[in-house]
Amino acid sequence: SKLSNRVYLSMTNTSRTANQVYSDGTKLVELSRDTDELLCTEKSFLAYTIFQKAKLLAHGNKTLSDSYVIDSRSQTTTWIPPDSNSTPMPGLTDYANKEWAGQVSGFYSLRHQCYIQQAKDQINAKKGDETFIPNKTLFFSCVAKVSYDWTHDIEGKRYPMCAHSVGDAGSLSTRLLTRYMYSSQQEHKWSQIK
Repeated sequence: SKLSNRVYLSMTNTSRTANQVYSDGTKLVELSRDTDELLCTEKSFLAYTIFQKAKLLAHGNKTLSDSYVIDSRSQTTTWIPPDSNSTPMPGLTDYANKEWAGQVSGFYSLRHQCYIQQAKDQINAKKGDETFIPNKTLFFSCVAKVSYDWTHDIEGKRYPMCAHSVGDAGSLSTRLLTRYMYSSQQEHKWSQIK
């Protein structure tokens, strides 16, 4: 998490160009995927399990089951179930955020991508070397939309997540340490994050 904090702070630094923001942003999304993969190795970190348990509480009532899933997805992310027409972020946003498998590379990465997309749009407009100034209204609108979409993905088809623990935490950790730390032969790309 210290590396992701460094990448996030570098990405959101107000003196960065769109090219730099996009580069840091793609690293953050990549790091989120790897974090999620590691979280998927331990059954107690599976968001999927929580959402499935919420469904069971409805005893077969589909409407109630859907409501419980939306509530449980919201409680572990936005806290308040987002409205399909909302554009501002709710007042208690991230009050009870959880870093569980399926949420890191799903929900949180989607929000990062709202920011990254604006940098990409600036690059596509041939202004990649100019200082990146995000449009907050556009950003919050995008965040509200992806928050709604993710929390209302009741069956998990649009944003799939691991349903069972997968892989070996030890060997995956070794691979990730090698990937994100310095190599003895050369400085790794991640070391350039300020």
